[in-house]
Amino acid sequence: MFRALLLAIACVHAFPAKPAEFVYAAEFSYYLHPKPTWERELVWLKNLGVRTIAFSIPWKWHSSLDGRIDLEGRTSPRGDLIGFLRLLRRLELQAWIRLPADGEDQRRRFAGVESTLAPYLEKHGGPIVFIEPELPPPAPVVSLSALDPDASIRSRAAIATRRGSLLWRNVEDGLVPLSSEFLKGAVSFNGVERAGGTTALRRDASLLRRWGPLLGEMGVERRLRNLPKGVDAVELISPSASALAISNQGEVPFRGVLKTSKRALRGIEIGPGQTRWLPLDVSLSGSGLCDDCSNFAPPDRILYATAELHGIEYENGILAMEFYAPVPGEVFLRLSRKPVGPFLAAGRPREFGWDDRSMTARLPIPAGSGQLHKVRVGFAIEAPESSGFFVNPRRLIAGETNRVQAMFSSEALALRSRLLTPRNFTSKAIATSPTETDYEVAVPAEAAHGDWVELALEADGLRLGRTRLQLFRPVSMRLRDAVGLHFGSDSKVLADPPLAEAGRELHVIVRNNYPAIRNYVVEVESDGLNFLTSKAEFAVGETAERDVMFRLADARSKSGVFEARIRLSGASGSELPLRLVAIRRTESLAYSHDLDGDGSPEWILENSKVRAVFSPRSGGRWLEFLWKDSEWNALPATGALAGSGAVSVRALNENGAARLEMEGDGWRRTVRLNGEEGRLEIEQSTPLFTEELRRRKEDTLVFEVTRISLQRAVFLLDRLKSDSKEGDKLQ
Repeated sequence: MFRALLLAIACVHAFPAKPAEFVYAAEFSYYLHPKPTWERELVWLKNLGVRTIAFSIPWKWHSSLDGRIDLEGRTSPRGDLIGFLRLLRRLELQAWIRLPADGEDQRRRFAGVESTLAPYLEKHGGPIVFIEPELPPPAPVVSLSALDPDASIRSRAAIATRRGSLLWRNVEDGLVPLSSEFLKGAVSFNGVERAGGTTALRRDASLLRRWGPLLGEMGVERRLRNLPKGVDAVELISPSASALAISNQGEVPFRGVLKTSKRALRGIEIGPGQTRWLPLDVSLSGSGLCDDCSNFAPPDRILYATAELHGIEYENGILAMEFYAPVPGEVFLRLSRKPVGPFLAAGRPREFGWDDRSMTARLPIPAGSGQLHKVRVGFAIEAPESSGFFVNPRRLIAGETNRVQAMFSSEALALRSRLLTPRNFTSKAIATSPTETDYEVAVPAEAAHGDWVELALEADGLRLGRTRLQLFRPVSMRLRDAVGLHFGSDSKVLADPPLAEAGRELHVIVRNNYPAIRNYVVEVESDGLNFLTSKAEFAVGETAERDVMFRLADARSKSGVFEARIRLSGASGSELPLRLVAIRRTESLAYSHDLDGDGSPEWILENSKVRAVFSPRSGGRWLEFLWKDSEWNALPATGALAGSGAVSVRALNENGAARLEMEGDGWRRTVRLNGEEGRLEIEQSTPLFTEELRRRKEDTLVFEVTRISLQRAVFLLDRLKSDSKEGDKLQ
């Protein structure tokens, strides 16, 4: 069965029409991430330019209680492989399944679910393209960590080989199932990119959007000689588009001239640890870097640039180029006609040079801004006989009919034109004047929130104008004070279903994603808690948020965990189930909730000041000790006090005092939390090793560890009170 499955996929690749395209991939192991974050992170990767998602299939994680394979997440939400493949197909991403070379059991299990996975093969329009090792991606496969400080140099060396696959690892934070082991990545659980961690990934993805399909045709290379120590430059040559790949692994900046096979490139500047991909002799009409440059003649070309070229566009007579430019540079073009101007660089008018004898334009490139130092330059090549463009294009709303305005240079052109939309989108033209047309664009309801799509105007087989618009769901709803599980100080997983502390107020944030004002109604219900007002009607401005407050009537009268629901209606509707935690000021509470979305609940001790979270896996690993006001987690990202194996846990709440009793293989542990202070006491039947926990300070907070005995310790998290004579004192 497994051979038949591989044969079915192999038939797609049996007779390739052209050399295998360079594969640019990122690892996203679905089972390491809470299911609610899958779409957000995959859309982010797609928007960067990543089209291939690599992952393994941990069959142990998919085994149900009766020993059968569960691929739909009935055992754990994070184990929904079928849901993950459906999401990849919806986003038009391709899957690279990585089975270990010596994993006979893995391959046997893969073959055992052949009929289940068959609809997700590439031949059936599914995302599965590569299955390693039997049907691997193009070789060689270069695997890089996004946390590698030399990632930029190494990734460009792989791209310069023009073949194979480049796989990025450690892109996202991860949490190993069954152990709660934290894996740090370049992007935190809450979607924040750590400093410098994604720069190389982003820049390479931007470069390969256009250059990737051309790499297989660049069959000749020439290495430049007599360069300073640490500087390497390779000329990659093809008839339509050549490039110079440069890297500086030395300790000093390189500034000077590089002599290629056709010309000398002056004004090159590249610092230590930096790379460049400079265009050489790029045809504007036939290189493939520009889809809409059919108006250009074969001699029209980019001679060279001293900045890294990422893309070319031509519409309505204007040629635009996008560069990666950490320092100012220049681009030289040879054209068959003199440009009419003007020239714009980074949105500002600039002077440019023109030589009538050589028909050469010399354009300055200002230094770019942002993480990628991107800058856009463009100038008018000719005054177009006809033109069409979008008027103030805005976002698109999924599941709705959106209106997009366009304007044309003549009534005849407006009648001949049409709107090009992505697959599954539909549009209807409505003439609002002889030269103006509104298009009603229907966006599928399943369109991914945050994704980008391109719309284009076409007439007589030529594209007149284009725009990229982002897709949004109609409305978003969240809790302002939602409880999450913190890993260190910069990564947080929000619980699903949501969990919130029921203080005196409950805040619901409603974000209206429509480009217009909308009216909404929010209702909240709870089994056990009463609200002074449980319904609110309000209006929200275009692309704005509204904080809706519900005041509780009995928040401090009793402690416990209560089921609740929030219903949103009006311009759009949804329902949000959640749990509310109520804690009296002088009491503590013990309870359980699935904070990390793996289908197995964590155990929680908290009072009005602090929250402590323990995992029933890895010997009762202590995951979090949080000061709730500032959300500072005093524990390291990897947690503390981890043992081996699973433990049984019992939560006890008696007379306002709470404790957790854990029992593992040959040991017992009792955890108590003081009702008013951040004082946590742990007592264990075996030695309690606390060497990984030390005194820590953060602004006005301090974390203290006091060993009472070999088997008992007290952990205190509290505010500091400054005293000029006695130093820092606990408040």
